[in-house]
Amino acid sequence: MSNKNKDRGKYFENQISEKIRLFLNIKKKDLHRNFESGNARIEYGDIYLPFNCVIECKYHKSWTFNTLMKENKQIKDWMQQLDDAVSKYIKDNDLIPLKSLIISKPYENIYVFLDYEFLNNLNLIPKFYIKHNDLIIVLFDQYLTILKDFISIEQLKINSSGE
Repeated sequence: MSNKNKDRGKYFENQISEKIRLFLNIKKKDLHRNFESGNARIEYGDIYLPFNCVIECKYHKSWTFNTLMKENKQIKDWMQQLDDAVSKYIKDNDLIPLKSLIISKPYENIYVFLDYEFLNNLNLIPKFYIKHNDLIIVLFDQYLTILKDFISIEQLKINSSGE
């Protein structure tokens, strides 16, 4: 990837982390772009959250909404990258995280791919979504609400276990 593309990716990761941080009212030190983003050996995704979540962000010009609905090598590669980060997270933490692939490009909405079964088990399926295989695709604003509800469920688990 050229430096220009890496810079775009970092910019997008910073934008997404800032939007999440402001929506959830979390301090910048507790939610930010992962400083190890791009280093698959030690990272759990592109954004660090103090919750049971793994987020990968992709900001590329090459996809179209139509390609999201087809078997697309680029989308498969991005999902594999996310699955690799999730596997590492599970191995290191013994927890199954909310996994999110957030994609966009210039002058386009921000879309988020989420695991349908995971959300369904927690009763977090939104009212409006597009289902694609075992994933759902939602707009970023919907995702923020899902993330907030997920974090509330995680906090309830912690509080009820006495930790």
